[in-house]
Amino acid sequence: MDPIVTIVGQRVFRQTYVGGCAVMIRREVYERFGPIGEALGKPQSDRGNDRPFLESGWTIYQQRLYDAGLINGYPWPPVHVDHMEDTRSPHCVRTAEHEAYKQTMRGMSLDEFTQALCVWRPH
Repeated sequence: MDPIVTIVGQRVFRQTYVGGCAVMIRREVYERFGPIGEALGKPQSDRGNDRPFLESGWTIYQQRLYDAGLINGYPWPPVHVDHMEDTRSPHCVRTAEHEAYKQTMRGMSLDEFTQALCVWRPH
């Protein structure tokens, strides 16, 4: 099976599970399947440590779409997405409010976040 398909004039690289910070779902699909739920329909705090992290709402939702015969994937050719929390980006959101949010939610500054979580390092 060719991993690249054309759907309504758009080329898509098929991928059972897609990751990223934003997704697009056609309205009729959303209306059919509803919103993306929490992990296995339970609040994360009730999950305990007996299930893998990937058993999350988005992963389960994608599996439901795939099982229904729908296609998950990425636009082809790839589209550049600028991660606006990456301090190496000229579009990084650097405000006091955002810095406070990162510190509260992640326990690290934007610079620490970039250094700790980014795969490649600047030269």
